[in-house]
Formats: sequence, structure tokens, C-alpha cells
Amino acid sequence: MSTRVEGFERVRYDYPECPDFGEIYSALLRDPLEPREGFIISEGYLFYGSRLCVPQTSLQDFLVWELHAGRVAGHFGCDKTIELVEDRFFGPGLKRNVTRVVRHCHVCQTAKGSRQPTGLYTTLFIPHRAWANISLDFVLGHPRTLRKFDSIFVVVDRFSKMATLSHVTGRTMPPTWRHIFQGIIQVSWTTYFYCF
Repeated sequence: MSTRVEGFERVRYDYPECPDFGEIYSALLRDPLEPREGFIISEGYLFYGSRLCVPQTSLQDFLVWELHAGRVAGHFGCDKTIELVEDRFFGPGLKRNVTRVVRHCHVCQTAKGSRQPTGLYTTLFIPHRAWANISLDFVLGHPRTLRKFDSIFVVVDRFSKMATLSHVTGRTMPPTWRHIFQGIIQVSWTTYFYCF
């Protein structure tokens, strides 16, 4: 069984014109037994040790992309992809090419966490009198009472930490707003004038 990648045999024809591998490739074709610093030719392909020499062509982009985002790849970062590429291939500009591919990979850029420092902490508003700053919250999902109430409306004064609780029904919250806010205003004004 063998594997064939369409267009891959084009690499054999790119070697003679390649400024990086052309001279070595031609010398090895003339005299294959003469050692050339670890380069060998096998089936027309130039290898450096056990790594395939890939000239700077679109095939280099394709191979880098396949090892970074192909079916068996996992969108690893620059370092891991460089390690995968350099384990199999040899050629000028491979590291630069990997960095460019990873930097332009949409999946990697959307999944990558931000390395920007977080903003400065902002302090909460400090109230200077009672009921000047309040927090509102609903506590939902309680069991229904005999009077059909199933939620609690909580109002907390941030200055005095006084809490006001009102029972409400989840289905009739909008009609009870007027009643609830009248109670809050009454409590807040009473407490406000009591403080002076």
C-alpha cells in the first residue's frame, strides 16, 4: 500500500531551480556517492538526514498548514507546530512560515486567551447617607405559598445594610412594582429623616 499526494512530485522539478537546494541537488545527481553534509537523494527527493527538503514554494505553506490545522493536527501553538514541522521537513524559512500560519489561523486567534493586563480595579460607590444607594434583587423559584407567592423581592441599602423583603408572584410582578416601590420610598424617606 502506498500514499500519493497530488502535486507533490512537483518538488522534484523545483529542486534544480531552488536557490537553497539547487546546487546540492545537482551535485548529488552527478555523483550520488559523494557525501554532501548529510544530504541524500532518494527516489528523486532530496533529504537532509531523514527529513525531506522542501523549497520555498506553495507546497511549504500546504505542509505547514496540514501539520497545524489538518485532520490529524490539533491547532497547536507556534512552538509545537515548529517541532512537528522540523521533525519531518527541512528548508529555509520554515519557522517564519509556521509563525505566519499560526498568527493568521482564525481558530487559534479566537481561542487564544488575551495576554493584555487586566484593567485597574474600580472601587464601588461609597454612599454617604442612608438609602442613597440601594441594590435590588429577585429570589426566584421558591415553592408557592397559600397566597400564591413564589418569589421574594430584596432591596438592600448599601449604607446601613438594611434589607427590605417583599413577597411577590412571578406571574404578577409588573402590577406589584408600584406597590413595592411605594414601600421602598416610604421606608427610605422615613429612615432618611430619622437619621437627621
